[in-house]
Amino acid sequence: MSQPARPPADSPGPRRRRIRNEGVYDLRPHLDDVLMRVLRQWPVFDETGLGTDGEKAREELAAFLAKTEATAARFVERWEERRARAAAAR
Repeated sequence: MSQPARPPADSPGPRRRRIRNEGVYDLRPHLDDVLMRVLRQWPVFDETGLGTDGEKAREELAAFLAKTEATAARFVERWEERRARAAAAR
């Protein structure tokens, strides 16, 4: 008898899915209120003379923030769609 297929390691499990779907965790406030608050305190995008490694790290950080911004926007959009479907089903 074969074993059931296991989900990929990076897929959200039932607990994480429930936390996300019920709105317990929202990436938008985390990005805005945690990550960006820290980055405003550490003005990494205004620093000069970082050298090659520093500039590379800054570019990687900018790419990470852009990706996280896009993910947060999708998160909010999907959350609103789920809430609209739930409201329509009532």
